[in-house]
Amino acid sequence: MRVFAALPLPREALDSLAPVAAALRARWPGLRPVRREGLHLTLHFFGEVDEGGVRRLAGLWRDPSLRGPALPVSFGNLGRFPERGSPRVIWIGIGAGAGPVCEFQRALESRIADLGFREDPKGFSAHVTLARAGTPAPSPDVLDGFEAPRLDFVFGECVLFQSILGPRGPTYVPLAAIAFDREER
Repeated sequence: MRVFAALPLPREALDSLAPVAAALRARWPGLRPVRREGLHLTLHFFGEVDEGGVRRLAGLWRDPSLRGPALPVSFGNLGRFPERGSPRVIWIGIGAGAGPVCEFQRALESRIADLGFREDPKGFSAHVTLARAGTPAPSPDVLDGFEAPRLDFVFGECVLFQSILGPRGPTYVPLAAIAFDREER
């Protein structure tokens, strides 16, 4: 089964991204926005994992040592991959709070390496994918005139998801979750 680890966005973050996605889609009809229920910050994409591997990962999600404090963040800038030429992915980065998100990702990456999973060869970038290019591809200036919403919010959990591919896009099914501690420290 296809699985990945992610930080789901809270409702207020999803609400703040809806107008950006709508405006991008209106300007470039070929863009395929990520559905609201699919918006998240991917920490690690495992790809196809057998049943035993999924059990090992789900066991890691029950480990209390991964349950740290909630991750307060804010949105950063809008960006695209690749940086030159015709964009294939439009994203929003994490601004304030990106350091602790990256620290958690590195800790998780270390723990999954202990289970025999390899690190993501693409590396990690703290961002949320908003849209993918369709046909026709957007121009290189796709983000000119767009501003990222300014919002402070909190990542409250890390979820191990199954990704089920379908004709209308992927469906994400939570398999296990690490709830972060929301108490003020």
